[in-house]
Amino acid sequence: MPQIPSKVIPSKVIPSKVIPSSVILSSVLWCCAAVSTAAAQAPDCDSPGSWAERTICRSAPLRDTDARVQALQRDLLLRSDDPAAVEAEARQWRESGRDACTTVRCLETAYRTRTQALQARLAAGRPLLLLPGEYRRHTAAGPVEGAARLSVELLGQRRYRMRILPADGAAEPLAEGEFAEQVGSGEFEAGACTLRMRFAPDLVSVSGAAPGCGADLDGSYLRAPAEP
Repeated sequence: MPQIPSKVIPSKVIPSKVIPSSVILSSVLWCCAAVSTAAAQAPDCDSPGSWAERTICRSAPLRDTDARVQALQRDLLLRSDDPAAVEAEARQWRESGRDACTTVRCLETAYRTRTQALQARLAAGRPLLLLPGEYRRHTAAGPVEGAARLSVELLGQRRYRMRILPADGAAEPLAEGEFAEQVGSGEFEAGACTLRMRFAPDLVSVSGAAPGCGADLDGSYLRAPAEP
């Protein structure tokens, strides 16, 4: 019986997408900048090269402080248009600030100053997360009736005054004081009233409110629309 030749179906060649070399180079340079910036600040505990590095590596509190500074540094790098300048600044601080120290107090001061400087840079480079106005308690189900309110007033660069208003509408606040916004969060203290806050546009999330605040404040608050 004669064999019927099989039909050969030519395979379809799908061209691969070529990524431009400029894109690859840009990604590599960005990655290297991020890694080298972290390396410029982190002490090498496997082979510490200075008294400051040896002291940091032996101290858990200083290592924790160093980790917080590095986190701020990485955040600044991600927001910066000039990562090379951020890297150079970090290296200069390490050499002339941190590694120049010969006492623990000097290290603590150097880290505190660096933390404040990085927080200020981060705050100056982004819009306000917390807008002035009155914030009212909300849940997923809607507004919470009979809850205290937060009245927020902007005083200056990232500084605010907050009044905790009672639910009955009385003019006398339950507590009143000032606080500073630091990278999306803040801590409020007025006498026996202390609490922590996280901010998002038109939203304040309160936690850890002390009994001295005079009301159950933990929860989320939405900014009320301005009255016409």
